Amino acid sequence: MGKQRNTIRNKRKIKIANYQNDIIDTKDAKRRISKSFSRELKFTIVSIFVVAIVMISSAFAIFSSIQKSNKYNTLTVGTLKVDFIDTEDGMGNIINLNGAYPESDSEGLKESPYSFKITNSGTLRASYKIKILDDTDVINEDQCGNNLLPKERVRVSINGEAPFTLSTTEGSGYEIKRGAIASGKSENYEIRIWIDENSGNEVLGKHYHGKIVVESVNAKEESKNPNIVSTYAYNVSTCITGEESSCVETTCYQDQSANSCASGTIFKYKVNDDEIKYFYVLHDDGSTITLQQRENTIGNIAWYSDENANSKGPITALQQLESITNDWSNVTEQNYSMGTTIFKENAFTGCSEQGCSNNTYTMDNKIVKARMITMQEAASLGCNVNQNSCPKWMYNYLSESTNYGGSINDSGNKNGYWTMSTYLPDSPGHVWYLDTQARAFHTEVTNPEIGVRAVIVINKKV
Repeated sequence: MGKQRNTIRNKRKIKIANYQNDIIDTKDAKRRISKSFSRELKFTIVSIFVVAIVMISSAFAIFSSIQKSNKYNTLTVGTLKVDFIDTEDGMGNIINLNGAYPESDSEGLKESPYSFKITNSGTLRASYKIKILDDTDVINEDQCGNNLLPKERVRVSINGEAPFTLSTTEGSGYEIKRGAIASGKSENYEIRIWIDENSGNEVLGKHYHGKIVVESVNAKEESKNPNIVSTYAYNVSTCITGEESSCVETTCYQDQSANSCASGTIFKYKVNDDEIKYFYVLHDDGSTITLQQRENTIGNIAWYSDENANSKGPITALQQLESITNDWSNVTEQNYSMGTTIFKENAFTGCSEQGCSNNTYTMDNKIVKARMITMQEAASLGCNVNQNSCPKWMYNYLSESTNYGGSINDSGNKNGYWTMSTYLPDSPGHVWYLDTQARAFHTEVTNPEIGVRAVIVINKKV
């Protein structure tokens, strides 16, 4: 589009310049130009410039401009105050694609954002949702209801995160974000909107009039866990990490029945007020869901570093994990005793290749934000000593994942990640871990090149 405008502009300048040079180069001819012809020449040159300007203006208007509306710079929704930082056109929450043209996601993420701040002025925690809706007032005024840009062509990014297509949020009433704010606190947002680079001639001349809307969440909706940012159905081809544009959202967590969310379902979760991380479902227990972090929480650490004995338990690894996750205020505390608390199927900590049958260590009762996966949980997902027995989502982000069917390597995490379970029966210094070859295997407790992935429990409702 930009090249087209420059080409038009340059062609007009070249034609005019050549015409003027022909006149200047011939002095005799210049003296013979009559006064009336001179006036005609000036009129011709002016006309050329007018035509050029009209052509350039038309190019800018391929995507309809938005009519100037009332300014919506400050809105109040219940106890929530929404302050929009004034846009160039002074229209606050009114989305303006004036002069827009299709562009790539990388270019769209560089566009100037629609910026706003949500402040909770009440005395209680308040939940909200953000939507992008049609601006029906402007659409009616412009009489363009039959000529709107398809939402399949509108791309959106929130706070610089992975872009998505607006039409994928139709099922939720075009809700693009949900959150909760403590009394007296604020949240800042930057929303960028652009037209999909894959758009063709079908979008020429189309209009798009939208607006950003913040709504308070009623008591029924508020019971849903507001820290669940988004959830995606895992797909080995189209949605492996949760950050692919081809991922399809799911609301399985709204069902309080066990196993509503399949193992591997991807949760984008706000672990505290400042951090959002990705997790996979290990098992859905009904009102709660047990999740494992997508990457290693700790890169490389010994299971127990003091001696090569598994009778003490994973003291070294757990102490470091507890330190890292101590401020994960939005996860449910886990209260457990090894050898007593049942994880998935039983309470045993010692497992052979045939199954888990003995308690080989006990530790003091723990109340923590995160733990490690148990061998019982891994086995329930298919992991055993055979290569490629674990689901693919369990062994990505390791040093050699792609060598065994994985899709993402991480050189900082060399060999895998620990389980809570010891290896039986004849290796008192060995414990189980999940390795880069997509299997369960065992190694010495003092091995410093195995990582840790946090396993947390969250509530479906709050």
